[in-house]
Amino acid sequence: MGGKSGGTTVGYWYELAIHFGLGIGPFDVYLEFRGGDKTAWSGSATHSQSITINVPNLWGGEKDQGGIVGTLDLMFGESDQQPSARLAAIFGPQQPAWRGLATAVFAGKYGAMNPYPQPASHKICRIKAGWDEPGCWYPEKAVIPMRSVQEVPSETHWINIAGTASGAGNGYVVSGLGQYDFVVFTKPDGDPGLTWPAWSAWPDDDATIPPPPTPGHTWLNRFRVDTDNGTQEFLPYYYRREMDAYRGTQAILPVHVSGTSTVRVWIYDPAPADNRGGLSLRADVYRGFGAMNPAHVLYYARTSADIGRVPRGRINDASYRAAADKLHAEGFGICTSYDPSSESLDEFEQRICRLIGGSVSRSLIDGQYYLDLARGEYVLDELPIITDDDILDIGLQPSVPNGAINSVAVKYFDPQRKESITTPPVQALSLIGAFGVISQVNDYPEIPAGPLALRVAERDVRASTAPTRTMELTLIPDAVQGIRPNQYFRLQSVKRRIADMVCLMGDRQAGTLKSGAVRITATEDIYSLPATSFSEIEPGVDTRPDPTPNPITLQAAFEAPYIELVQRLDRANLDVLPADAGYLLAVADQPPGGRSYSLAVAAAGGEFEVSATGDWCPFATVAGDATVVYSRAAMSIPISAIQRGEQLVIGAAALWDSEIVRIDAIDIVAGAVVLGRGCADTVATEHAGGSLLWLYDAAAVSDLVEYTDGEVIDVKLLTNTGSAQLAPSAAAAMTVEFAGRQARPYPPAAPRLNGEAWPEEIFETADVSWLHRDRVAQADQLVDQQMASIGPESGTTYTVRWYLSGSLVQTDSGITGTTASYTPAADGQLRVEIESVRAGLVSWQAQVIECAYRSSHYSDYVDQAGDTYADQGGNNYIG
Repeated sequence: MGGKSGGTTVGYWYELAIHFGLGIGPFDVYLEFRGGDKTAWSGSATHSQSITINVPNLWGGEKDQGGIVGTLDLMFGESDQQPSARLAAIFGPQQPAWRGLATAVFAGKYGAMNPYPQPASHKICRIKAGWDEPGCWYPEKAVIPMRSVQEVPSETHWINIAGTASGAGNGYVVSGLGQYDFVVFTKPDGDPGLTWPAWSAWPDDDATIPPPPTPGHTWLNRFRVDTDNGTQEFLPYYYRREMDAYRGTQAILPVHVSGTSTVRVWIYDPAPADNRGGLSLRADVYRGFGAMNPAHVLYYARTSADIGRVPRGRINDASYRAAADKLHAEGFGICTSYDPSSESLDEFEQRICRLIGGSVSRSLIDGQYYLDLARGEYVLDELPIITDDDILDIGLQPSVPNGAINSVAVKYFDPQRKESITTPPVQALSLIGAFGVISQVNDYPEIPAGPLALRVAERDVRASTAPTRTMELTLIPDAVQGIRPNQYFRLQSVKRRIADMVCLMGDRQAGTLKSGAVRITATEDIYSLPATSFSEIEPGVDTRPDPTPNPITLQAAFEAPYIELVQRLDRANLDVLPADAGYLLAVADQPPGGRSYSLAVAAAGGEFEVSATGDWCPFATVAGDATVVYSRAAMSIPISAIQRGEQLVIGAAALWDSEIVRIDAIDIVAGAVVLGRGCADTVATEHAGGSLLWLYDAAAVSDLVEYTDGEVIDVKLLTNTGSAQLAPSAAAAMTVEFAGRQARPYPPAAPRLNGEAWPEEIFETADVSWLHRDRVAQADQLVDQQMASIGPESGTTYTVRWYLSGSLVQTDSGITGTTASYTPAADGQLRVEIESVRAGLVSWQAQVIECAYRSSHYSDYVDQAGDTYADQGGNNYIG
């Protein structure tokens, strides 16, 4: 007898119970639970509770490694927390309440098919909760909002309002903001959402200033922002003679507002009847997160009963508050943890102080703990003075630039993405030019956000490259009794020709019973170098070039054609390159004082990031002005100038507007160049005098990023001098839209209409012909329009479109040969377009021929009497 067989077991779901220890509790909020680095739950749990998790396909479901289905009990460790009923049911009734410790219990399905469970991770925030009585110290500045990793704003608002005398009748409100969200106000020039090119309030206006304001007059710009914490006013003055100063200016922008649920923007105008404009701003909302003030981290560690056990009365409150205020204003929030099994309290404090540029020390005067930051902020007349009477011995060690770290990157940990990220290097370009790159990656896992990491990298590279002196001072004990590490003092030593130098206290070694002398390490204050004076300094002559970078005025950015990729990529990578992939190329001419340039790229509307450095590209300027036109058939082209001509190579590629040409010959003395026209994936087109021939073949720079078809980016080229880089806001932007250019078939070559290359007029029928081109077969060869047929590439067909007097009258597609014919029904202006098609991809450019069309040839003109007429040469008039 037959019957159905039972199912086959191929694996199992695994049910388990796990008790996670999260740290000292309670904490502020539980944010996320991950399994195998995939988010199983995210939200905001602010107290002990149970969370249901139902993601059975998190790791591929039953076809792969299952997922997570169960309950997660969060136990924050409150003082009245009771033992977990779930732990008691699973492991027995003898369970502690775990008060003071934050834990979580999971029970349920956790993976399938794989007997090895995926590692779990938790994202928590502990800033204000869990402090010893009387609670969080200085809670107003405990949390520092940080900008999230999100590049694109979650919301965008365009603000266009007019002013009133009271301000009550206008205003734009952005509401529903989270605790850590940022609102960033900008005024991008040319933004279509902005009505007024500038905003104005006119308290000192008069009738002599016609609208718009005359260049050279002061234009008062003012707007106010209401938040949950009060009102801020932004009131700058602009006095510029260029009319562009009144449009798109961002002298005080962007403005960042955070820590509020609602923002209201408005303008106050004491004379609204005389108002000539209004307020136009763009407001972008970015989602942020909260980080902890480092001053609070150090205060907690020193006073917690579980760590430092120091009574709060032994902490100098004013010192810590001043540091907390400064760090909050700097946006210097950190995310870190303390493990007593791996570091002592002193090591922990040193780690945090190294990051923030500060120090924790105990005063020898009052026995209190102080937190001092090295920020170059002091009142000179109030600083203690050390003189020759205090100095027993001194050793000077000036810094030398040839061994200084001149390229610093920072490795930080992004808690939003749960990964370590290394910033692009911040470099001292002048030292790199002189001594080469001496790089270093500084590891600061406490930093949670990229913008802060870049600021710290710049701080570190400046500290490394600043020409300062380090001094080993041996002093009498009373000289430094009241000076703590990271405090400033004045050094005045006539014997050593130091008239007055501001120094920063470093390490200190107490004296012995025998001598009592104190040894300290001090460094020259780099923040006040202009005020430092030395005796008998001989004035030198500054022969350095002006370090101010100038904007690049001649530049180009374009998608790389196939002929470039086939030279830059090996065959294996070229074969697997997606059809919709594209790469960026850019070229530039040297502005005054420029050494090189950096390629900065941003997604449309995003922030620019520097990704590569390029050299100046040789180029030639075509003779004539914009009224001079060079035809598609022209091959010998006069040039009026050539830059970096010594780099020119005969046979190399050049970019002429959007046409790729081949340099066949050049006569610099005669001022002429011979070109092979319409090479690679381009066709021969007309060009105006004054256009540029970029000899880009060996000088184009790329960011080596793979872009996709349809992606739009903004490109800026930033001039580098010996000691500075042009600000992105001062560089002209170029927009590049990618079209998967490298995969498209080459257009046909050498089009002919009725046997002529570019006829002015044809009669009766229209017969068009062309030559094949083959992208793959041509590879890296620059084949011009006049060379014989090559190919075509497998699967290529042609489409011909016929236009008469501007209207499409005929389309011939799927052509595999090299000819097509059409007879128009009437006289008119004929336009023929020929493009290649392969696998749904159309050639990047198309061949175009335009001419007049007549259905019949001209004949001799005959009047009503039957007479014909001829000119003086005997030629009959035709009509």
